Amino acid sequence: MHEMPTILERILQLLAAAAIMPLVHHHAPLRTIAEAHALAPHLTENLIKTIAFEIEPGPRIVLAAVASDAQVDYKHLSAVLGCNRRALRLMSAARVEAELGFEVGGLGPFALGAHIEVVIDEAVMTLPWVRCGAGLRTRTLELKPQELVRTSAARVAPLAKRAE
Repeated sequence: MHEMPTILERILQLLAAAAIMPLVHHHAPLRTIAEAHALAPHLTENLIKTIAFEIEPGPRIVLAAVASDAQVDYKHLSAVLGCNRRALRLMSAARVEAELGFEVGGLGPFALGAHIEVVIDEAVMTLPWVRCGAGLRTRTLELKPQELVRTSAARVAPLAKRAE
């Protein structure tokens, strides 16, 4: 009997299928960006965060990736997705873990299902490399933003709130 691959193994398989070999960083369990800055500051350079949304009526799930210090602009995201702003719902951490398999603190911009879309903020694409969640709160991946786009057929668009 075969064991189901872990979320990290599934992400690494997805990347390997695209001939991408990311750097995998092992670290103390991290649940938030603040914890990353406190416990693993050496890993926060070019760190991006991924936020899970569902579009009602489902089952359409969107993973939006922005720089770790940025916030997603819901108006921009809904425009990119072609849906009403009020149809966007933030997924709870419990649901992300139960339904998508990503641990709290380990969400990354990887489409591990046909009903999952990935959108990456255009500002992320200017970085030479990025670090992102790898499914587990004790792992961070490092790779080029173009590799993230290629792996998950992500759309690139302006997502982050801009300073007024």
